[in-house]
Amino acid sequence: MATKISKTKKSAQSDIMTEASSLIGFIKDQIKQDISSANTQLDLKLDSNQLRKLSSLLEGSIERSFSRGSNGLLQVASKSYVEK
Repeated sequence: MATKISKTKKSAQSDIMTEASSLIGFIKDQIKQDISSANTQLDLKLDSNQLRKLSSLLEGSIERSFSRGSNGLLQVASKSYVEK
C-alpha cells in the first residue's frame, strides 16, 4: 500500500510542477510583451538588442527564482495529499 501512495504523491507532485512550469512560461512570454509595449508607450528608446538582453535577464531571474522556490510547491503537494 505504501508504494501506491508514494506513486500517487509523485504523480500529484509531477502534475503541480508541470502546471507551475507552464505558468512560468506564460509569465516569461507576458514579460516580453510588456517590455515591448512599455518601450513603445513610455518611449524608453531601447533598441532590439537592448530589449533582447533585458528580456533574457528577466527570464533568467524568473527561472532561478522558480528553481529556488519549487521545493516549497513539492512540500505543499506532499502535505496536502490525502489518500482516497
